[in-house]
Amino acid sequence: MRLGRHVKYWGRNAFVWTGISLACMLGFWLLNELGNAQYMQGVGLGASFLVYLAIAGLFVSMISILSAFQTEIPLLISMNVTRKAAVWGLAAGHAATVLLHILLGILIWCIFGIWEMEIIIFISSLLASVLLGSGGFGMLFGAIALRWGKIGSIIMAVAILVMTVSIAVFIAMQGGSISLQHISLEAMMEHNFWPLALVMAAFYLFTGAAAFMLTRKIEVRV
Repeated sequence: MRLGRHVKYWGRNAFVWTGISLACMLGFWLLNELGNAQYMQGVGLGASFLVYLAIAGLFVSMISILSAFQTEIPLLISMNVTRKAAVWGLAAGHAATVLLHILLGILIWCIFGIWEMEIIIFISSLLASVLLGSGGFGMLFGAIALRWGKIGSIIMAVAILVMTVSIAVFIAMQGGSISLQHISLEAMMEHNFWPLALVMAAFYLFTGAAAFMLTRKIEVRV
């Protein structure tokens, strides 16, 4: 598969994954925020969209990468695409997905007429941290499942269960609801997740390399 075809293939997937996140974001908002009329404008509404975009992006990233390791990576390898090209193509595709989510988050705020650079930095660093982190775990778990078959799938399922329970416990500790609708613009601008985003970027590259090492000698059956 030539470079242009790689870009087209994974680029299409990046847009599809971002579209799924957008649909999930709107679904979350309709289910949880539509009745809160007092937050149906300005910063409160934009903040709610941002929270739901981050949550949707987290789960879409994890699920899409795990699915790719189970279906698309074996299919590409069976079509004589090298394992290196397949794994790093997936990693690059998800990186493009992260960028699209960031642009979408910024667009949401711009729709509400909020152009402050501090907010753009906040949105970019927050989404980059969440999506690169979840994408890194997806790369690692997906490669483990592909490398060790049923045993790998069990390890992956247990790890995801632990992560899901941890997130549920955190939400419960917050009173059952995570939302930025009560936060002020000034308070949001004080947050900067770029140090965390840089750590997650390094983690993402590490898991990409680990995924390649785990899958470089696998035999696939389609």
